[in-house]
Amino acid sequence: MAKDRGLLKQLENALQPGTSRQERLRVSELLRQHFSARATGLLVPLNRYLTSLIPTPHSSPTIPSDSPTQRGASASRLASIALPRQRMAPFNPDDMLASLQRYGSPLPFKSTGKRKEFYERWLRTNTFGAWLMREEEIVKRVLANRENVAAAGI
Repeated sequence: MAKDRGLLKQLENALQPGTSRQERLRVSELLRQHFSARATGLLVPLNRYLTSLIPTPHSSPTIPSDSPTQRGASASRLASIALPRQRMAPFNPDDMLASLQRYGSPLPFKSTGKRKEFYERWLRTNTFGAWLMREEEIVKRVLANRENVAAAGI
């Protein structure tokens, strides 16, 4: 990732003897903002790809061909039939990297090769695995809530 030379210079200056406490606090806040922006930028391509894996509210599970609707079942009987649950598609690192190549990242990498290498390494970390599990759980709850709302309206 490219260095933020301006921020580095400010940090160096803040570490000089005689720098006021106020100046050190200001630079500390800049550093926090920098890392927050980098973390947000890191997640942009991942969130973009993850969003593509979530079924839309208008997509519905396919009813099998031997379903009661094709045998003349009533609406009340259909309401009691458990339809297959909507699920998020599985995360595919190759597809995510293809999305990254297609749409890019807001992070300032020196080259697209370095960007790809960074994300390939990051996708293999435990931190990424924990992030993905948390996001999948959130999506699962949202989809279950959506199904409950839809079932109440049948």
